[in-house]
Parts: sequence; structure tokens; C-alpha cells
Amino acid sequence: MRPLEPATGGSRTPVPRSSLPAATRSEHPVTPTVHDIEATLPVLSLFAGGTPVHHCPEVDQRLGRRLFVKLESRQPGGSFKVRGLIRLLAGLPQHRLDQGVIGRGRANFVRALGWAGRRYGVPVTAVVPDDVPASLVRDLLACGARPVFHPAGSPGAGEAVLAEQAGLHRLTVVRPGGRHAVIGAGTVAWEMLRQVPDLATLILPLGSGSLAAGSALVARGRRRGVRVVGVAPARSLTVSSAPQHRIAAGTAGSRQARALDSADPDPMAGELAARLLDERVTVADEDIRRAVGVYAREYRQTAEPSGALALAAVLSGRVRPAPGPVGVVLSGGNVMADAGGRPALTTGRKTPRAPGAEG
Repeated sequence: MRPLEPATGGSRTPVPRSSLPAATRSEHPVTPTVHDIEATLPVLSLFAGGTPVHHCPEVDQRLGRRLFVKLESRQPGGSFKVRGLIRLLAGLPQHRLDQGVIGRGRANFVRALGWAGRRYGVPVTAVVPDDVPASLVRDLLACGARPVFHPAGSPGAGEAVLAEQAGLHRLTVVRPGGRHAVIGAGTVAWEMLRQVPDLATLILPLGSGSLAAGSALVARGRRRGVRVVGVAPARSLTVSSAPQHRIAAGTAGSRQARALDSADPDPMAGELAARLLDERVTVADEDIRRAVGVYAREYRQTAEPSGALALAAVLSGRVRPAPGPVGVVLSGGNVMADAGGRPALTTGRKTPRAPGAEG
């Protein structure tokens, strides 16, 4: 396994918000562009930095081509999602940052939000189901975030608690998708195209669509010859999956890639992904399990099932890459298998006020 260095450095020293590039401090509700993505790179390098690309000669030999893996599992919070959140926080006015932000989810999004808030000095409230693993709760508390719990089996309960807490404490609601998510995710492809200049095919997981949409924007704008492919579980609920691969809401999705099944729909990202991707394919659960194992054995990397979709598509032959090097994104490495040992949980109505919040 041979690493290539991150495309951007990534100082971890706090910087004054006034020093951020002006181009990153506005959040207009318009379709993102490659210029928006490139304008985000300076602020991202100050707070999070880039990630390395690895390749394994043994895997290359078996495949008969060079395969490069972008390790977004190495990002703070364990996934690429911190990129978009740094972009969002950079665009919020100071008074909203001081008041705090609130987000809802069950895994990578809230974990990344907690880290970004701590790194940026912003109070964070995370609304999570009451059945989340104790490891997620510990991670949130370690970041200084305030977890607020809602009944896992109650439809609409999470959104109700989110609205209640946001109104009570005057918090800014942060969603997993949207323009900031597409822009932040696009920096993944921007880095990889610099790390592997002769890349021919780029393969990404399809969830809400932000990673695929942002990466395809960069490829179309800066390297038109690169083929971009999105991958979803064969039994998928994700909005950005091809219509013929969706299943009816309320039926069982992929057991392996549950993080994608629970992803909130992102219409902007889904539309961009549908328009810009060269191809969308699906992989079976057994293909995902195999890819997770290959990451562990050959690359010595921990991959969550939803993060291993791109590699699964290559190993299973579901994607026929263009001649030349292939890039896959390991989008997340958070494996939360623990059960029990969770701190005493409270509902939204019984939690203390957010730090610094007014009544």
C-alpha cells in the first residue's frame, strides 16, 4: 500500500474568522459552480485539510489496472461531510455562529457537525435517535456538542425535536444537504484530480447525492475526459439512485449501507448528479461486504459499508472503467457496532439549554 500525500496541507491552528476569503462567506441559493468549490479550498485547508490517496500493488495486479483510493475516512469526524460543514460555517454571519447551530441525524453528519463546531468555536446541538450507539454519543460529548434524543421509532419525532430546540434556543438549523454540501464535497474530486493527474475514471457512493454532484461538477469543469460513476446499494432508498433502482418507501433497504438508506433527500444534489454522472450502477450486499473486507486486509483501512460502495462496484465488475487509472472514494470509516453502555438518555423536552443560548 503506497500513500500519496494530501493535495492540501491543512494547518490545525485556529484562525480569526475575519481572515477567511470573502468568496466563502456568502451562501446564495443558486446552483454551485466549480469556482465556488475552488473558493472553498483556502478555508478548508485552514480547518480540515486534505486527505491522502493510497494504492495497493497487489490489488492493482489482480485488477490489471491502477486503482487509487481517496481516504475520506481520514477526515475529522471520519467522513467527507466535514468539508461541507466547514463551508457552511464559513458563510454564516457572526451573530448566528455565536448563538449556535443545530442538526439532526444518526451518524456521520452529526459527528462531523460536532467536530466542525468545536474546530470553529460554534456551540452545536445534535438531535439523534435514542437508539444510537454509545460511541456516537461519546464522540459528540468529546466535541463539546449537546446531544438531544428523540424516540427512534416515532415518525417525525426527530424533526419535531429539532424545531422545538431551534426555536427555544434561537439556533440555526443545519441540514446534511444543500448548496454547501455539494460545494464542500466537490473539493474531494478537486484534490484527487491533482493527486492522480492521469485519472480516467472516478467512482463515488450515491447517498443524498452531494459527493457525486460536487465531484462531477469538478470533473466536468476541470477534466472533461474523466468518466464519473455513482454507486448505490441494489436495494436502495436514496434519492440520487436511478429511478429504476429505487424501492418503495417503507420497505427494507440495503442492510449493509444503512447510512445511505437513512440519508435525507437533497433535491439540488440529486438533480445535479442525475445530469452530470456518466453512469449509475448498483451493488449487492455481498459485494459491499467483500469490499469492506478488502479495505481491511489489503489497505489496512476501516470502511463503513456505505463508504465501501465505490470499491464494491469495481471488485464486482459492475463498473467497466475507461482505460487508465481508476479512483474510488472511501467516503466514511465510522463503524458503530457497540450496543448498550449508553449514558442516560433524555428527550428534547428535558435537556438543558444550549451553551450561550438565550431563553
